[in-house]
Amino acid sequence: MALVPTVTRREPAPIEPVSDVSAVKTLFNQLFEAEQTSKTQTAQDLRDKLNELRQKLGDEKFKEALNKLIQEADDKFLQFL
Repeated sequence: MALVPTVTRREPAPIEPVSDVSAVKTLFNQLFEAEQTSKTQTAQDLRDKLNELRQKLGDEKFKEALNKLIQEADDKFLQFL
């Protein structure tokens, strides 16, 4: 009887949830880019996503994330905000 090699499956590592600040930053960066390139429908969709995220996080957590972004932002991004 021949031995057949077996392949062991490794379970992927659990994906860590994206931090609130990171999610807000990503959406704002995408919105900034959409505004710069005159993609109005994309910009509106991103505004809607930001609003949904704000509702999900609550106003206080959203403000905390926004304040963190303001501390890290460059002048161009601050003007946009």
